[in-house]
Amino acid sequence: MCLTVGIMNKQPEMTDATREAIVMAFCSAAREKPIERVTVKEIARLAGYNRTTFYRYFADCSMVLEYMEKMVIDDLLEAVKGNVRERNFDDVFFRSFLDMCQSHKEKLAVLLNDRNRSHFIRQIKEIVIQMSDERVPNPSCENKKHVIMDIYYSGVFSALSEWIRNPDVISAEELLELIKKLFSVWYWPELMDICGRERKGKWQDFR
Repeated sequence: MCLTVGIMNKQPEMTDATREAIVMAFCSAAREKPIERVTVKEIARLAGYNRTTFYRYFADCSMVLEYMEKMVIDDLLEAVKGNVRERNFDDVFFRSFLDMCQSHKEKLAVLLNDRNRSHFIRQIKEIVIQMSDERVPNPSCENKKHVIMDIYYSGVFSALSEWIRNPDVISAEELLELIKKLFSVWYWPELMDICGRERKGKWQDFR
């Protein structure tokens, strides 16, 4: 109880800065080895704190990963949720998405590695489905819809992962155009065809 009160009494920017330092230290350690081999001692050393400080914010290393995943997903959805609800898939939508990814590049390098990618993409897909106003009562159609989403989001985040690892292979602008093209030429038309709906939105403008 006293420990919680002590943290709450600190300046918010101080606690946020400490938490972010721990998260970034975790990212640094997780890039060099499997996450299950990252230790609290190592994170604390890289962050410049002791283990007591670490435990004020996180119960263990897995909680750092969970916090980081939630933070990135929340920021991603905050950047694009209005566009998703209105089916306004214009340049601003894709630019907001890529800008968010760039601001969280170090975190995404961990979240999109081979071990974590499938879980992260599944979380994204489930939340996007909840946000969407598409409600298809036909179970067969719903299953196909999920397959289409799996293919698209797996492709997008795999491309992002490769771009984060090798930024010189493709520029941010080229990546943005690829994501837009995949959406407009295949994902959105396919989704609307499968769901038996009219093709609403602005995807035609991307061609």
